[in-house]
Amino acid sequence: MAKVMTAPPATLSLLVKPERESVKMLRRLRRSPLSVLGVLIVGGMMLIALFAPLLTSYDPVKGNISTSYVKAPSNVHPFGTDDAGRDILSRVLYGGRISLRIAILAEALGLSIGLLIGLLTGYYGGLFDTLLMRIVDIFMAFPLLIIAIALAAALGPSETNLIITLGLVIWPSVARLVRSQVLSVRESEYVAAARTIGVRDAGIIFRHILPNILTPLVVYGTLGVANVILQEAALSFLGLGSPDRSAPSWGRMLNDSREFLLAAPWMAFYPGVVIVISVLGFNLLGDGLQDALNIRAN
Repeated sequence: MAKVMTAPPATLSLLVKPERESVKMLRRLRRSPLSVLGVLIVGGMMLIALFAPLLTSYDPVKGNISTSYVKAPSNVHPFGTDDAGRDILSRVLYGGRISLRIAILAEALGLSIGLLIGLLTGYYGGLFDTLLMRIVDIFMAFPLLIIAIALAAALGPSETNLIITLGLVIWPSVARLVRSQVLSVRESEYVAAARTIGVRDAGIIFRHILPNILTPLVVYGTLGVANVILQEAALSFLGLGSPDRSAPSWGRMLNDSREFLLAAPWMAFYPGVVIVISVLGFNLLGDGLQDALNIRAN
């Protein structure tokens, strides 16, 4: 009788293709309806900002001279017009380009600076760590909006300066977060093994430590975009954003609507609503990513 050959359990386990971590992450993300809502809001905002020229035929900057006064929402202007006869819907759509671009670039700048400083201070420690952490303490001792106002006033009103200002406000908290993560992993066995075989510090930092601290950084960055949107709106509302008063950023639109809150409340309502929705979307997405990227999740 022929002998049936069977593969040992260990061999059989190798024949089963392991499920990719990205697939697990997406499955965990889909479990939460609020996380899915956050993805839809953020994705929708990005698409609307990207395809704004296809969604409206009105110029967001040039007003209509023949109707240079506020008009209530109607079939022609669903969101109404402002005091210069400009269509508010088009300004809200194009304003998403400005506000979201500033928020994402400022967050990226702050994350880059904070990541580099946090990696170096957490890994090397010593006097370098003490000095930079005291600078971080000074920054974090003041309300962030006050620091942002001071920096924006010193640099001058422009979109580039606004991005730099918000990035400089963000980096201290990022540096503290990254430093704490580095301190928790720099004495791990795989880091010690890398030192033993002669891997240089740069290789240890960027190949062994950085990949293992990205999860909280991704979550923090996503949640941080929501905070930057609010700060950008506040600075633009105070006149510290773009010097072009016709630029349709959401904060600038709120500034322009101050004199018409009773006569034309729609001028402030619609930009305020999209700010709230955007902040809500990024917060929901950040919370969802925190659960999805958690390696202890089922």
